[in-house]
Amino acid sequence: MCGVDLADMLTALYRTEMKCRRLYLSMFSQLLDICVNNAWLMYRRDNYSRKGIKKGKPLKEFRLEMYKALLDKGKKVDQTTIKDLNPDQKIKKPKRPRPINDIKYDNIDHFPEPGTEYSRCAYCKKGFTIVFCLKWEGGVRRGSEVRLQQFFQKEEEQILVTYLKEMEGRLFGLSTSELQKLAYELAVRNNKQHKFNELKEKAGKDWLRGFLHRHLDLSLRKPENTSAARAAGFNSVCWKRMKPELLNGAPPNSWAECSDSGWITADIFL
Repeated sequence: MCGVDLADMLTALYRTEMKCRRLYLSMFSQLLDICVNNAWLMYRRDNYSRKGIKKGKPLKEFRLEMYKALLDKGKKVDQTTIKDLNPDQKIKKPKRPRPINDIKYDNIDHFPEPGTEYSRCAYCKKGFTIVFCLKWEGGVRRGSEVRLQQFFQKEEEQILVTYLKEMEGRLFGLSTSELQKLAYELAVRNNKQHKFNELKEKAGKDWLRGFLHRHLDLSLRKPENTSAARAAGFNSVCWKRMKPELLNGAPPNSWAECSDSGWITADIFL
């Protein structure tokens, strides 16, 4: 039927559902699906005529790439870059597939993410990297394209590490948001040049990722509420097991807590 059945089949495969009582919205979603299917058919025809490739990308993968291209188009990232490499230093035949052109030429830099394992840089020929680009999931060496800034010196960061460990030992561990605020306060009081958020008065997430990556012995967790089972399990028996050295000589009316003046009772506390 002159391609009508084929068009209906392609539209029914990955239909954009828009359930509503307004008929024009359903018609609009139908037109969008037809446009995407026509673009995929033209893509297959161009590949066959130019490159001789009979089988290109499937329709599902084509729709996903179009979705990612539209989603990432126009985004801006505050990252510092340096001069580009010479043509002789670049990889001419990469093994890892490159991103599509809509994402590759959108005038936006990489999205750096510190990793845990070393791998070869996908941009230049020399060196290894632990920084990966979230934009196309490839390794990028710090000296080639992107540089994670470090505003504090090693001694200043060691002060932060010592403070975090000390507070954790006192059962008052800091969260990631509190660490960002602490870093901002440290930079302001020491008159350090920084690019932190002055409105929120906290450091950025890129600095936080770099700081945690440089100090792998730290582990900051999100604070959670105490469950009912854990609260019920903290009874008098467990409490006595925690401080046996204080309970041995404690008076009967005391709380088994010591102060400079002696045992703490209800009268002294009030």
